[in-house]
Formats: sequence, structure tokens, C-alpha cells
Amino acid sequence: MFKKSLFIVGLALIWSSGGQAAQECRIEGDGPVKDVLFTAQVNCHLAEILAKTLQKAALFSPRQPDISLIIGDKAGNASFDNGSVIRIPQFMFFTDRAGNTFPASSDQLEKVVVHEYGHAVLKELWKREFAQEFATLFADLESLSSIVVENTKKKISGRGVRQRGQQLAMSEAYSLFYKTLPAYSELYADTLTVLYFAESGAMFQALHFAHLSEEKSLGVELRDFSKQHDLRSIEKTNDAHTRLSLVRSYLGRMMQNLDKEGRQALLARVEQAITLAAREELRSPGQTSALGENLRLIELLQNLDPANRPLEMME
Repeated sequence: MFKKSLFIVGLALIWSSGGQAAQECRIEGDGPVKDVLFTAQVNCHLAEILAKTLQKAALFSPRQPDISLIIGDKAGNASFDNGSVIRIPQFMFFTDRAGNTFPASSDQLEKVVVHEYGHAVLKELWKREFAQEFATLFADLESLSSIVVENTKKKISGRGVRQRGQQLAMSEAYSLFYKTLPAYSELYADTLTVLYFAESGAMFQALHFAHLSEEKSLGVELRDFSKQHDLRSIEKTNDAHTRLSLVRSYLGRMMQNLDKEGRQALLARVEQAITLAAREELRSPGQTSALGENLRLIELLQNLDPANRPLEMME
């Protein structure tokens, strides 16, 4: 929820590192966004859209972690730092084969920011479930996020943060986390997004435009829960964002005709199954093939399904 110290006569404080003083934007209601910081031009309309979207997505999700939203100028993607900071550009763009850029719509930005929030939601669960393996790592990442937020407010160079980040990246826990768990986190973030928007093609809609290269187009298509994916395409992309796309196809069928409560129940099963699968992966990192990881997770989902619907084999 918004911290009370951020309210000034009902206004959430919006910081801009590009000017001499903070600017106030009118954002009503509670939500998970504790800070909105601009590193370029202040855009109160966009801040309100994204904050309200995250308020609603947080109410849909099983946990509501606080985050800081840092809105930059132009970039081709957004990110969550696995601490507490979501970075998103106010002008997200796509690049075609010739290097030309095309702007994303506000609808696409809303889907992207919910996806990034999905990473934060899952991290809160994993902080508890994998405390033995990653408690110190998550604490260090959250500490780093706090420094990033304060530095952004004060317009301080990020050199020290980068150095600390580089040191953290050399730790065994960091190496283990990023070797084993990103594909599960990407799947969960995509799943939260499609279930919240009640659109199996939500991630495809968020990331697709007509002039993508063939390689990028394939990567985006594999994020579409409404499509039947195949192992050959997954292996061709070789990317954490698409490694579990057989599961995306399975979930796309499971979410058909579900009401809000049904979608929330499916999300709960997904995080249970993902956590069980991630625990198995941590026991033998990197030993399971992409096909094995997909089939293991689908089987876990089927076993957790109260309707006990049979597992459908996919190519």
C-alpha cells in the first residue's frame, strides 16, 4: 500500500530526478506502489494509469508486495530487479529488421507492468519457501533496491550500485538462482498477466507488432497462451522467457471460461506447482531438459487440479 508519508493532502508524491524539486501527481487510492520516480520528463497521466493498474492487479494476486516504480524515457523493455524496483520506460518501443522504432501503446505498457509485478509477487513467496537457499540474496537485492531509490531521488550516480551489483553477481546464491529459476519466474509473471486481464493472448498483445524480425516474432508468439506450442520452437529460441511454453499452452486451455474466482484459483495452483518444480530443479540444477521441465510442471498442475483433468500430451 502507499506509505502514509507519501501523502500530501491526498496526493502521492512523485519524484523527478530531472528537475530541482519533486512534482506532485494526483493518484488516489491505496496500492502497492510506494514511490513513483521519473528519470526524465514527468508524466502524471502515465503514472496514474500504471499505479491504478497495479492497484487492481495487486487485489487480484495472492500477495501485494510494495514496489517502487522508476519511469524512464525511452527503452525497448522493462524489468524487475528482484528487490523492490520495477523499471519501465514511458516510451517503450519496438525495433524492426531495419532498425526503425515503433512506440508501444499505453495498453501494452499496462500489460508489461503487470508482468513485472508478477515477478515481485512470486519473489515474496520464494523468500519464504526458499529461505535456506536465498534469504541472504533476497535481503541484499532489496537493500540494493533501497539504495537505487534514494540515489534516484537525490540524483546520485549509480556507479556504487553497479559495483555492489557486480559483487553480488559473483555469489554462489546468485549463480544458483539465475541458473535454475528464471524460466519459472517468467512463466508465473506471464500467467498472472493473462489471468488478471482474462486474455490468454495478453502477453502476445503486449509484445507484438507487425514488423518484428522472424526470431523476435517467434519469441513473442511463444508467450501466447492461446496457441499450441512445440518443443522445436522452444529449443530454437533457447530463452528463459519461452522455455516453459508447453505449459503456457496447457494453461491457456485450463483458463477458458473461468470467472475471476476460477482464474485466481488457477493462479494459486500455478504458484504451488512452480514452487514444487523449482524445488526439484534446485536439487539437480541444469540436469532436466526443456521437455522434462515442461512435462513435470504440467503433471504437477494436473495433480493439483481438483477436477483431475487428464494430462494432454503435446508435440
